[in-house]
Amino acid sequence: MLRLTRHLAREMDRVALETHGLAGCVLMENAGLLAALEIERLYHACASAPQAPVIVFCGGGNNGGDGFVIARQLQARDIPVMLEYTHGIDKGRGDARANHLCAQSLRIPMHQVDLSDDSEGHRGRWPDAALFVDALLGTGFEGPMRAPLARLIMAVNGARTESGTPTVAIDLPSGLDCDEGHPAKPTIVADQTLTFVAEKAGFGSSQAHPFLGQVTVLPIGVSAARVLGEDLS
Repeated sequence: MLRLTRHLAREMDRVALETHGLAGCVLMENAGLLAALEIERLYHACASAPQAPVIVFCGGGNNGGDGFVIARQLQARDIPVMLEYTHGIDKGRGDARANHLCAQSLRIPMHQVDLSDDSEGHRGRWPDAALFVDALLGTGFEGPMRAPLARLIMAVNGARTESGTPTVAIDLPSGLDCDEGHPAKPTIVADQTLTFVAEKAGFGSSQAHPFLGQVTVLPIGVSAARVLGEDLS
């Protein structure tokens, strides 16, 4: 089975742009759209109350950028959505910042998370969520988890346990090591992981299995083997 390491995922993005002219913003849009379509299906299957929102948690990197695209695509499909983001626009960069600005322009409800708050303070903001979407940390994360973000992850996991709200991880659960599958303390516990292009190398680890849930591989318009010119099988 083809599985991507952290290095191969970065190299794929680089070669896609420099050799094949496929810009990062195109890959991000494709990723966010395909994930949003899957989340739309899940939403209609599990929403327990009219207007129960999808809560999308966005970090400051490209995984967060995917989350902003997801929120925009859900809004376009008339699905209630709210953004909880960890980094202000002034801290953003590149395609992630552009998609943050777009979400703001479209007046998607959003709230900057106070990372100094404790887990109980966070949790009270999402009493009626239909789904949680984890777009906090991506393949670039290498532990240990910083304390402020750890509190937010604990709050999301706690709310999932108490309310039964399903959690969908984007590319991989935040806190899970892409290469080795080691979970940081804490790591998002997902009911479903929507991963892009191919499973990540760490998904084969027995340590990763309790955090992944059902894994779905989404194509984003590029083949890793073709772009890298390698036999990755």
